[in-house]
Amino acid sequence: MRLKKIVFIGLLTILSSSFTKAHEYYISLTQIDYIKESKSVQITMNLFLDDFDLALNKTFDKTFNLNSREELKNSNDFIKKYLQDHFEIKVDNKTFKTNYLGKEYEGDIIYLYIEIENVKTISTIEVKNNILIDFFPDQQNLIKLKINDKFDSLLLTKKNDKGLLNF
Repeated sequence: MRLKKIVFIGLLTILSSSFTKAHEYYISLTQIDYIKESKSVQITMNLFLDDFDLALNKTFDKTFNLNSREELKNSNDFIKKYLQDHFEIKVDNKTFKTNYLGKEYEGDIIYLYIEIENVKTISTIEVKNNILIDFFPDQQNLIKLKINDKFDSLLLTKKNDKGLLNF
């Protein structure tokens, strides 16, 4: 009986540590699509929820508790500010104002929705993305783009947080 108890406690310890272990990779995915008909750039950003919550907490010295009953009522205001400070797009060498539209949660992922309006054409696009890099030096921000029916991608890191593509 004692051996069964030791084995059970060992398994419980292993299982509980595997559920609380932080993920090994620090990566985000940002999908950027140019919609010619509406002259808009639509952006969906996928981030690990716990990483983003930590970045907001430390940046603004508040407890956000994203995706919980205790989430700050005005969390969208802070998310918008964080995005303005860490994500920028230039089209044909002109900086465009991004409009933060909102967020959704799915499991341990947060989806952020952003739009840029009044973009008539795109010949070049420059993306700067240093989201989460201040807190996770190994953070990689993968950018996938669909512009004028062409696909391309960028991998942005702490050493290289912006890239320029021609379309």
